[in-house]
Amino acid sequence: MASGGIAEIEMGVSKKLEDMVSRGRSVSAYLNRVLVKKFTKAQMNRWETEGSSEGMGWHPLTPAYAAWKKRKFADAPGNGTKLMIASGKLSSGAQLRDASYFTKLVTDSEFVISMNLGAIPYAGYAGDDRPYMEFSDETLSEWKRGIRDYICKNQGAL
Repeated sequence: MASGGIAEIEMGVSKKLEDMVSRGRSVSAYLNRVLVKKFTKAQMNRWETEGSSEGMGWHPLTPAYAAWKKRKFADAPGNGTKLMIASGKLSSGAQLRDASYFTKLVTDSEFVISMNLGAIPYAGYAGDDRPYMEFSDETLSEWKRGIRDYICKNQGAL
């Protein structure tokens, strides 16, 4: 009887380990279905709050540039008054709304979103004063916790 109990425990442990390994191999499914949505939501919040949702509020424009931008982009998204929005390309790419402005790579070991510098040449330096692809420790910890929970807990299929 005692050995039957141990055998059942061993089978249960083996099954849980197999499930964890299987989920570990399919992290890309979690990244694509869950983390991409979280990334998009975080970016939407960032643009709505001009960076403060991630604890890094964007620096204001100089008065001269703000006046020029308001005239130049009055008919564009944001009416030339919103930080980091002129033509709308950068915000559309960073929020994963227009695939011509970003590249997404998801594998079982990484999640990479990058801006298409061919379509938005200024994307490479736009974040110097106003970071738009960096996330707070709180946001990153939440994302990591979700991945860990997905791999370690018996959550079944996505």
